[in-house]
Amino acid sequence: MSEIIKKLYCNSCSCETRHSVLFYKKKTDVEEGEENELLWYGEDNYYFSECKGCENITLYIESTYSGMGDDFVTTQFPPKIIRKEPKWLQQIDGKFIVIEPSAKIELFREIYIALKNNMPRLAIMGVRALLELVMIEKIGDQGVIYKKILEN
Repeated sequence: MSEIIKKLYCNSCSCETRHSVLFYKKKTDVEEGEENELLWYGEDNYYFSECKGCENITLYIESTYSGMGDDFVTTQFPPKIIRKEPKWLQQIDGKFIVIEPSAKIELFREIYIALKNNMPRLAIMGVRALLELVMIEKIGDQGVIYKKILEN
C-alpha cells in the first residue's frame, strides 16, 4: 500500500505542511424513511497523521452532511494555534525569575487557552478582565470599568 500524503496545518511548524497519514477511517451515517427514501446522510473522514517536517501528530476530521453538497466542515486536534504564547510573558511583571505566576500571567495564559480552543468570546472577556486588572494596579479600584477609562 502506498503512503497517503495530505497537506494539513502543523502547530509546531506554524504553517501548512505535508503529513503522512498513519491511519484513515471513514464513518458513514444514513437515515432512511419508509420505502428506502434517504432522509439524512452524514460522512466523517478521520485522518491520524504525522508532519513530515517535525513529526508532530494531528487528528484531522472532514465532515459532510445532507444538503452541504461537496463542502466539508473540518476539525483539527489539537486545534490550530492562532497565536503562540509570547516568550516575554514570564517577565510581564518585570521579574526575570518567577517562582509563582501572578494573576496577570495566569489570566494571560487563560486567554491563550481560550484562543487555542476556538473560544473567541471567552478570550475577549479575558482581555477585558486583564485590562481591568492592569487599571486597578495603576490607578486603584474606582468601581466600574468605564469610570477607570474616563479618569485617564
